[in-house]
Amino acid sequence: MLDSACGICHPFKFYLADHCREVHACDLDYRILSKEAIYQDIVDVFGKRVADGLPAHYFDGIHYCRADLTYLPYSNQKFDTVFCISVLEHLEDPIMVQAFREFHRVLKDDGQLVLTFDYPLINLARLQRVLVEVGLQFSGDVSFEMPADVVYSDLYAPRLFFFRALLKKK
Repeated sequence: MLDSACGICHPFKFYLADHCREVHACDLDYRILSKEAIYQDIVDVFGKRVADGLPAHYFDGIHYCRADLTYLPYSNQKFDTVFCISVLEHLEDPIMVQAFREFHRVLKDDGQLVLTFDYPLINLARLQRVLVEVGLQFSGDVSFEMPADVVYSDLYAPRLFFFRALLKKK
């Protein structure tokens, strides 16, 4: 598993470490290479009590790497699953396209790409065109209609809705 653009203190990589045999986590922030910096960011965001309660395998059992999404330092077809949570919609078009190409390259042929996007920050029509361009497709039926029980956040203006996508290679 790869948690790409994982953030320093974001807990998803730790969740993966509890549920997966091998976890890689990469981020552009140089602090991702320092266990002390990760610990300190957890203290700053969640508090010392939370940081002190984390199991050692969150720091020692995850393969941390500083990496740009447009050039992932992993071999071809290395990962069964790649996650990228609420990141791609913040990238300019050419960079986002290259990131998708890299995800395609590092995914195994039967691998899955799990994404979330903040909507309306993501242009869903453009997303569909990019996926075709790079050789990825939705893993099943997809609807761009907003469901009645959509998950959203009012922490930002405008309100952000969360679009989830499960992709695979064509």
